[in-house]
Amino acid sequence: MSTPTVLSIVFFIAGFLMALTYASNKRKMGASRRRILLIMSIFMTSLSASFLLYSMYRG
Repeated sequence: MSTPTVLSIVFFIAGFLMALTYASNKRKMGASRRRILLIMSIFMTSLSASFLLYSMYRG
């Protein structure tokens, strides 16, 4: 597997775990920490998609 594909998988798993943490900790976590977690989850998932598109384009 090429490096962009591996990075895509790693960033997708990280984003998915952050989204899971965001969904499960509604009362234990403050609103600002949950908002940061949501933004980081979206960022990691979009980074994963960009690495996947790059690896598909590169061949």
